[in-house]
Amino acid sequence: MKYFRFVCDIKTKPSEAVNTTHDSIINEVRIFCAYLSRMYEYYFPAIQTDHVVSITVCLIEDTQEMGYPQSCANMKVVANVIEIDKFNQLTPNGKSLYIIGLCQQAIMSLVSKMRWNTEAFERTYNKIISKNCLFREYWRKAKSSPNRQLKAQIYFEDDYEKDGLYLLQVVITFTAKL
Repeated sequence: MKYFRFVCDIKTKPSEAVNTTHDSIINEVRIFCAYLSRMYEYYFPAIQTDHVVSITVCLIEDTQEMGYPQSCANMKVVANVIEIDKFNQLTPNGKSLYIIGLCQQAIMSLVSKMRWNTEAFERTYNKIISKNCLFREYWRKAKSSPNRQLKAQIYFEDDYEKDGLYLLQVVITFTAKL
């Protein structure tokens, strides 16, 4: 199992007036969810989960909302209620901790229901907390060159605060034939 998705599944009802502040807060929740789900997946070790290939955590505003996708045999969907007003009052670090806490509660309820070993899930959560919910992803794969004498190693950094990919470093190595 190596696929987690945390999503904010809060929809504005057609009868409600447009509230740009509320919508911007929901978009911020979505950004934190996307970022933290990548971090959770990155630190999660491969384990046996009874053929479950993905877990989606939906953050919703009301327990009566059932608009999120339902589980099937190998794709599980769980939900937890988020308090938008509480989220909005937190610091950026507090927001990360709040979101990951809600997602972890939902995941652990599924883990308990499925009777899986909790160790990998707890270890992943503790790793994220120990890193203060800060994360940078690096891809380190040498780029092939048509000229076999040249090799390049390119490092990319995914910076969630700026929501984009940035080239961090390029190393070009020359090899000589003897």
